[in-house]
Amino acid sequence: MKRQRIPTVVLCALCLITVIGVGWFVINRSGVPAAHENEDGHAVERNADAAPKDHGEANVVLKRASDLPGGQMREEFGGGELARLPIREPLPYRIRHAVTYGAKAKITLRVADSKGVPVADALVGGGFYNHDEKGHDFKERTNEKGEVTLEGTCVGDLNFGVMKDGYYSTETTYWFFKNYFDCVKDGRWIPWNPTVEIVLKEIRKPIQMTIKSIDLNLPLKNTEYGVDLLMGELVSPYGKGQVTDVLVKCWGDKPYPPSRNFTNELLFVSASIEGGFIRKKKDTWSEFLSDHEAPEAGYSADFHLSTKRSEAKVFENIELPESDYLIFKLTRGSDNGDDKHSWYGKIYGPLIHGIMTNDREGAGVKFTYYLNPTPDDRNLEAEGRRP
Repeated sequence: MKRQRIPTVVLCALCLITVIGVGWFVINRSGVPAAHENEDGHAVERNADAAPKDHGEANVVLKRASDLPGGQMREEFGGGELARLPIREPLPYRIRHAVTYGAKAKITLRVADSKGVPVADALVGGGFYNHDEKGHDFKERTNEKGEVTLEGTCVGDLNFGVMKDGYYSTETTYWFFKNYFDCVKDGRWIPWNPTVEIVLKEIRKPIQMTIKSIDLNLPLKNTEYGVDLLMGELVSPYGKGQVTDVLVKCWGDKPYPPSRNFTNELLFVSASIEGGFIRKKKDTWSEFLSDHEAPEAGYSADFHLSTKRSEAKVFENIELPESDYLIFKLTRGSDNGDDKHSWYGKIYGPLIHGIMTNDREGAGVKFTYYLNPTPDDRNLEAEGRRP
């Protein structure tokens, strides 16, 4: 009898191990969490005439929107390449499998300068991401059309950089995975082999710009103070400045002891009619963050930042964060005289401002700016790009 029990016990144990193993496999295959949705980057326009082909292949050209040039990008969908999926339902197994174990991917990058001219012989290097596994990297050169085609396996994204002598390097990510779009078919990411334009900003004419990081101490809240941007100082009697280029004022309500129930506001006002500010996003995908040149016109006379909140709710939050910058123009001289000139520059975020608590007077403003010291020259390409 004892000899008959041994195979039975072993068989039961093997069955139990098999059941546990299959259960673990199913749970881990079907329970893969949905990957996060890409929230960063720049909008691009899809060629509406492109027709989808087998396996999701599409002769699609993702062109730069006029106000949101190149670099890291988000696609705009339509034309039937990608069908939307229900947001409140789990992603299909084929997508969850792809973001865990990978799917085949193919893409053509078209590298162009900031004017849209193709850049040949640019070095494109990076890798298809596969949970930090090695062996998915590449180094390729663009052809005479500025194009390079890449193919590999990835779990959702392609990370790469582009460089060439005479250009500022670009680093960015392309997402094959699109959350809640049916982006996988037959083990491939779709659209299959899209053509994506990448901007490689050219080095034009770098100049020595005046770069200042200033901390303005304002003696009183709710009071206007003049700032001389050529000197980076408050004007007399509060500083060494001689000419008011910008009026700055901070005000608000900040109880003591401090709490999250407060208001905090900042106002910049141009002292000249023709001067002012233009707010823009930094081109964080490029080594050169700003536009090459300041516009001649289109400036707003003032710039306003505001935080208004209670303990439980934020009512207003207008800030100049790390991702943004201001182009500014200041003008000095008489309207009818030959001595009238303009100076151009940029203020890089973050711009920090704050007021003292209600039992104390004073406020402060901190920011970094670049100023072209040559009158009437709109060039913003600093030779020393960092302060």
